[in-house]
Amino acid sequence: MGQFSVEIMPPNGSVLSGNQHPGFFKGAVKEWKATTFNAKIEEAFEKPSFRSPWKSKHCLVPVDSFWEWKLLNPEAPKSKQVKDRYCIRRGDNHPMVLAGLWDRATTAEGEVISFTVLTRGNGPDMEGLHTREPIMLHPEEWRPWLDCEPMPGLLTPTAEGLFRTAIETRVYA
Repeated sequence: MGQFSVEIMPPNGSVLSGNQHPGFFKGAVKEWKATTFNAKIEEAFEKPSFRSPWKSKHCLVPVDSFWEWKLLNPEAPKSKQVKDRYCIRRGDNHPMVLAGLWDRATTAEGEVISFTVLTRGNGPDMEGLHTREPIMLHPEEWRPWLDCEPMPGLLTPTAEGLFRTAIETRVYA
């Protein structure tokens, strides 16, 4: 397998954001109100915020885990609701690398380099927690993804056992 160069910090004092700011955005960072930390793969190619990055700005997002919240008593008033926070990791303990898109915007504060994580319909491990899951890429998929090559299997949910979930925290309102 080839070598990959990974740049963690943005260059020259740029801001790195996990809430994608599209290249066309020129206002202040705090003025960007769209929720763009996730993008549905079925729609990313046509949404204004993701259309340009979909064509040429794919990235890998390495993570140890991610969290989902499950509301246990949705009928209760907000002040009485109870939630469990689930920590989701790879079931085989290998590194988790998610499919992402990135973009660069020149905002009122200067350059912002931002990214979003792509999602698809959920697989069996996420059943009951969320209707979607992040797209996890295996090492042999990294280069084709970065090269923006067609990858027809990206819509297929993760196989059972690839995500491991555990309740990490119970939160009372």
